[in-house]
Amino acid sequence: MRLFYEPDVTRHWLSPEESHHCVKVLRMRKGALIQLVDGKGNFYKVEILEADPKKCTFSIIEEITQPPDNFYTHVALAPTKNIDRMAWMVEKCVEIGTHEISFLTTKNTERKILKEEKLKKIAIQAMKQSRRAFLPKINSLITFKTFLQRSPTEEQLFIAHIAEQGEHYPVFAKLLLPAKRCCILVGPEGDFTQQEVAAALEKNYLAVSLGNNRLRTETAGLVACHTIHLVNMLS
Repeated sequence: MRLFYEPDVTRHWLSPEESHHCVKVLRMRKGALIQLVDGKGNFYKVEILEADPKKCTFSIIEEITQPPDNFYTHVALAPTKNIDRMAWMVEKCVEIGTHEISFLTTKNTERKILKEEKLKKIAIQAMKQSRRAFLPKINSLITFKTFLQRSPTEEQLFIAHIAEQGEHYPVFAKLLLPAKRCCILVGPEGDFTQQEVAAALEKNYLAVSLGNNRLRTETAGLVACHTIHLVNMLS
């Protein structure tokens, strides 16, 4: 059954974009059964009432609620110069079930402008493709300093950082506790500065290692999210 995104099913019509895709592209007609997801944990089986390419209306036949995870994954990272790499990371993070993604400007961040709407559209497509019921929260680009000043809602706070020669950071997976809200900071191409790491440590973030290999920013973000989900699935 074809799946469409509709965050407000109470209005009983699809957005113009989804209406066009449903009626014009897929040629769905009156009486056809389709499935909706609201990004808030619910799927709906609906029947098309009017196959209008600008405002496709429907009636709800069945509602199925997907229970939320008992843990929370929040990754905050500096966007790469190549925006396609961020788009790839967002897509994959949504597929594995990341709950929140934040973007930070640090001293070594090369990209100062981010098109959040494009990334949100990619997130919606990834949610539909992976048949997930929850759309992650994607936050606007803010400074690293501003992010640290906020009052975190997460119980576990980490910063992934490449250790200087002679330093050793604990492995991320070994410190994770299941069924907790977790936030991990991932640095830019060129990594966090020592001053930024020190600022995070003052805010009770723990410096951790994601492994022995030097990872690209987008790879590190994905590895961090996958590690959180894997620890929770194995607990």
